[in-house]
Amino acid sequence: MKSLKFLIISFFVFTLIGCETDLNVKAPYKRIPVIYSLLDQNDEYHFVKISKLFNGDLDAYEMAAVADSSKVDIKEIYIEEYLNDNYVKTYSLKDTLITNKESGIFASPNQTIYYFKDANLNSESTFKLVVDIGAEEIATATTSLIKNTSVFQDVSWQRFRTTQQISFAANADLTELQLNVVPPTLAKQTEVNMYFTYCTNFTDGTTDLDTIKYQIGSKTVVNPASPAELKFTLDQAVFYQKILEDIPDADETPNFLNRVAGVVFFDVVNAGEDLYYYMEVNSPEAAVFQARPPFTNIENGLGIFSARTTFNTIEDFPGGELGFDLNKESLKILLEGEFALKNEDEQKQVEGIVNKGFIEGVVCN
Repeated sequence: MKSLKFLIISFFVFTLIGCETDLNVKAPYKRIPVIYSLLDQNDEYHFVKISKLFNGDLDAYEMAAVADSSKVDIKEIYIEEYLNDNYVKTYSLKDTLITNKESGIFASPNQTIYYFKDANLNSESTFKLVVDIGAEEIATATTSLIKNTSVFQDVSWQRFRTTQQISFAANADLTELQLNVVPPTLAKQTEVNMYFTYCTNFTDGTTDLDTIKYQIGSKTVVNPASPAELKFTLDQAVFYQKILEDIPDADETPNFLNRVAGVVFFDVVNAGEDLYYYMEVNSPEAAVFQARPPFTNIENGLGIFSARTTFNTIEDFPGGELGFDLNKESLKILLEGEFALKNEDEQKQVEGIVNKGFIEGVVCN
């Protein structure tokens, strides 16, 4: 039976191959804009990237690498602001050339984007994007902004306000960092990141300021209209392990003099609902669902026009702190690598930090 099935399949395959009539898989070309824009009221400049779908006889990757394949001729582009359904104003967008696009599938390093400037977008307003590339229909999209509500309301942040210090070690034991965040209204996804800054000083008198980023976690907001508190934790071993992995040893750093710990700060990144679903559909995990249609909120086009906003402890934390120092016990691990740990593996991780060359008593700005 299996042999019979194989012969039948083979017959159809070879019949199709030998057929003189070519199958044209290209649909008639239609000019369709592809739009990507995220509005953040905390930014001064706001950008819109526009390209178009393309087709041709060459391999898709070859065509994508040619700038003209996706280049568009913009006839008109603007954004209208509405408050309580009442028209407020129109933003006319200008074009500018970006010359540092990273290499990839699409043409680089130059690309044209469109922008307008306003450092005080009203988070209570809605915004309508209108793009005309000379297609049969004008592309439009509408988004609301994420509200400017404090994400640092929870009592878990109060110890930072009081001590202005971060603790990964206390009372002769390591301690897990625990943070509770209240997402801003209309945020569908909230991500918390921590940054550890440090300075490397060299024998020639120069200094490099570097930063290590810790992705503490990303969580979905169940009810964006009335967000509930989200809990985030960072394991203390992760903090020290990343320092071991990301910072070269002193004897591997040319002209090395010493290193100094700087401040720790946080940011809370929030995605609007449309952006959240756009990311979900386009994530690698979703790629296996071949039948799933692409998510877009662009009418007469493809892409995403949504909101994203970031609150950080440097600018938005109550009291305006510029950052938080490691507490005495946490700093001691960087300097001496000795601490009471729970198992041998963690002990080895911490011991390696003495090779990074951190010293005490110098300020790193």
